[in-house]
Amino acid sequence: MSTQIEEKIRSLLEGTIDFKGQQRVESLIHYWLIFTTALSFIVGLAIQDISYTFKIFFGSSGLLALVVVPPWPYLSQNPVTWLPEMPPSDTKKSQ
Repeated sequence: MSTQIEEKIRSLLEGTIDFKGQQRVESLIHYWLIFTTALSFIVGLAIQDISYTFKIFFGSSGLLALVVVPPWPYLSQNPVTWLPEMPPSDTKKSQ
């Protein structure tokens, strides 16, 4: 049981995500920042206070960092399968 916990912690700290996870994070970042920029601008304009604009934007950016920076398991659901290693070819015999 302790080895399972250690393995889980090790895999979380290793920090690997797959290519699909990288694409997912990239699109999430783009949409999130566009939405929160517009939202914070509209709220700041409606209230006429720029501090609300910055609070909403930086607060949502901090939340975004918590969502995308750690290597969560949903970011590594499609691991890359590499080709098997080829044996070295003997080039001297063919010459």
